[in-house]
Amino acid sequence: RIDCKNTLDDRGIKVGTQRSKMDEYTKSQMTEALLYLMHNPTVKYNQFRVEFDFVSSATFELWLERIKTVILYIASN
Repeated sequence: RIDCKNTLDDRGIKVGTQRSKMDEYTKSQMTEALLYLMHNPTVKYNQFRVEFDFVSSATFELWLERIKTVILYIASN
């Protein structure tokens, strides 16, 4: 999503381009954090946030609950 298509910053770089690259970087970081949690579902939040300090405890708990739900579903079939 690019909000400002033709706006330039102080250095003459398109703002939308910067925002798009930042969005991709953020998505990549979040994906890495989620994959880590999927492979380590017993990790505690305090341990997890050492590596992924940008993930809130609420998001961590939500992800963990969803992962547990999927694991239980797979195990029951």
